[in-house]
Order: sequence, then structure tokens, then C-alpha cells
Amino acid sequence: MQHKEVKGFNPIWGSHHKFYGAMDFFYVSTYYGGFTPGLQNLYATAAFHPFERFDVSMGYHYFATATKLDEMDYTLGHELELEASYAINKQIGLSLGFSYMAGTETMERLKRTSDGNSLTWGWIDLRFKL
Repeated sequence: MQHKEVKGFNPIWGSHHKFYGAMDFFYVSTYYGGFTPGLQNLYATAAFHPFERFDVSMGYHYFATATKLDEMDYTLGHELELEASYAINKQIGLSLGFSYMAGTETMERLKRTSDGNSLTWGWIDLRFKL
């Protein structure tokens, strides 16, 4: 995989979640050997406010390389995200989230993994404001 042009993207400041999904899989973990074919992230989100102090959001990301790769498809994978937040009162809030990544053979070859291309991540956040 020889490419003369680097197509990687780094926002330098600010949230990487906007560009890489909640799992930050393509920001935290680079490709094998530092190869950077770039990243396309087509995404859609929806947020709901079913009742007072409770919010739910869902997101979908389609990840693909920005560069044509020899004998590989552009598609890297799909990520689904769910998040729920509840404000217990003005000072205390609780959030939880879950993300699922379904990778492709292209991602497996670029990342040099063989774990079935399925990743999950969950989190719980308890916030206190003073």
C-alpha cells in the first residue's frame, strides 16, 4: 500500500467524537504502520425529549476510506450509538451510553485485527455541579 499523499485528518482542537464517532476508534487507534488513507464519516443523529429532564439520542456512522485501496473496498464499518441522560436535579445528572461497531474485511486488513470485526463499548457518567 504505497501512497504519496497523506489523507489523514486531525481537527487538532475540539471534540473528535463529531468526526470519529463516540468510540473514537479511528482517532485513538491508527492504522497498521501509520498508514493514513483518510476517513469518510457519513452520519445521522436524532434526539428525543420524551419527558422533562430526560433525553435520548441515537446516531449512525458509515465509515469509509478517502483513498482507493488496492484490492480492498472503501467501506470500513458501521457504528450505532445510543445515549440517555437524566437530570436528577440542577446539580446532579446521570447519563449512559452504548456503541456498537461492525467492521469490514477492509478494516480488519488495515488495522491488522482478527477479532471478528465487532466491537462494543458502554459507559455511565454521574455528574455533579457545584
